[in-house]
Amino acid sequence: MSIETSRLAVNDQTAEIITRIPVTTWVDGSPITDARCGGLYNKDSLGYFKLGVAGEFPISRLKNPTLANIQKLIADVGVDGNVTIVIDKIVDVPANGSSLGVNCNIRIQSGGGFNVPNATHRFAIGAPVTLPPNQVFYGEGIVRLPYTPNFDPRWWGAKASSQTTTYMSGVAFNLCAKCAQDSSSSMIIPPGIYDLEETFDPPANLKITGSGWRNCSLRGATQGIPLVDLTASNILTDVFIRGNNLSTRGINIEGVVNRVQLRNVRVERCTEYGFYCTSLQNSLIEEVFIQDCEVANFYLG
Repeated sequence: MSIETSRLAVNDQTAEIITRIPVTTWVDGSPITDARCGGLYNKDSLGYFKLGVAGEFPISRLKNPTLANIQKLIADVGVDGNVTIVIDKIVDVPANGSSLGVNCNIRIQSGGGFNVPNATHRFAIGAPVTLPPNQVFYGEGIVRLPYTPNFDPRWWGAKASSQTTTYMSGVAFNLCAKCAQDSSSSMIIPPGIYDLEETFDPPANLKITGSGWRNCSLRGATQGIPLVDLTASNILTDVFIRGNNLSTRGINIEGVVNRVQLRNVRVERCTEYGFYCTSLQNSLIEEVFIQDCEVANFYLG
């Protein structure tokens, strides 16, 4: 099979050299025809397909990059796993829920992602996925990533605050925690100071690992509520919890709770208690330092 090398002109300037390998059949051996294409692909995309050759296919090459058309694209490029589908646009996920990706790799590019608008919606990416350190999931729906061991709240829009700009990240943290637990994965807290406008209330049995209390902080941004609630039994390590003289309690645990683990955690400046717990069983607390809380640093009922 011959290889054709050509140059592509953009705005009267020569762009990169593009190597095209002529392709005459799809994966299943059927010929590439206008009928088979069904108006799915841009006309310059046909030469892009070559079974067995590694490469990337951005969904912007699709005439209409809907979730259904991306699924057709995955079916067309083959089952050998050599092709990476690049999500370079934001794709709406239908209300009935869906999944994407088998037999290929998915890479979500900055500026791309998925909108799962309603809390009752569910969406799964059933393939290895590479994600950037910024928002790629939008809406309130649950995203399942079974090939991803550690979930990052920045994928749901969390941003570290700076000295001049404050970003609210509570919603992103809670949604990330729900999705991580649904995928049987863990959650990480990247370096930075994250202001939480609502209580961080992770679901049961979720492991949450910070970047070290000197490097990452959760900071209270709403008066009169706890900052972190671990009543559902969680593992929390390596984070600084700053009440900011707004949060009532830095860590709140109510009821009879089992299997909580706290390790290398610092808590300060809460309006009531740094650590408030009514009953704790079969748990581990080590290297937890609490200071400057108004009622008491520590309460165990």
